[in-house]
Amino acid sequence: MSDSSPPRSPGPTLKRPVFLLVALALTMLFGAAGWMSGCQTIEEYRTPADAFEHQIEVLPTAEDRDTARASYEKYQGTMETAKVRQYPFGVAEFLLGAAMLALTARTFGGRAGARSMLLQVTAAQAILLVVAYFVTRDAREAWLVHIGVTVSMMSPPDSVERLLWRPGMVTAVASSVWSTWIFVRTLLSAMAIVLLTRKQTTAFTDAGEPVSER
Repeated sequence: MSDSSPPRSPGPTLKRPVFLLVALALTMLFGAAGWMSGCQTIEEYRTPADAFEHQIEVLPTAEDRDTARASYEKYQGTMETAKVRQYPFGVAEFLLGAAMLALTARTFGGRAGARSMLLQVTAAQAILLVVAYFVTRDAREAWLVHIGVTVSMMSPPDSVERLLWRPGMVTAVASSVWSTWIFVRTLLSAMAIVLLTRKQTTAFTDAGEPVSER
């Protein structure tokens, strides 16, 4: 006897919750930032030491060139000393950033298990940034001073940049901004983690149902 029961209608599609979209926007931003920061750190140690010499030669006066060269040599010395700490952090930033980008895309598509892995990577990246902030402080301050000197020397003699730059001022101001950013960045990471654990988010990512773009 044939089965005369009507065919079952497909289950309703699930709409991506707003909490999930906000969380994924944050993790996409964090992933891209970490990936680029890691690339920059790795490239810093792969760039030939004489690459900066071409920039020095365009400075207008011999005094400016000597000041910029001395700043760069001091910066290079600090970076070389910090390499055993700085380079591994750069590689870790690169890998975690790439993983966050991939897992964000998978979570957006509702792939099973992607959300829980994204939670772990997001927490790991936040911890990494805080640890790196304290462990690589000397390298960061050397970079800030070098950037301040370079901007000052490459500016016209009567410019605002020349007037405002003073030894230690760039480090003090930039370090305050950096500290504030680390604090805000940690709060945003915590917010992303909370949003990824909301009931609406877990219902979507763990349901395995078709996704609605509406």
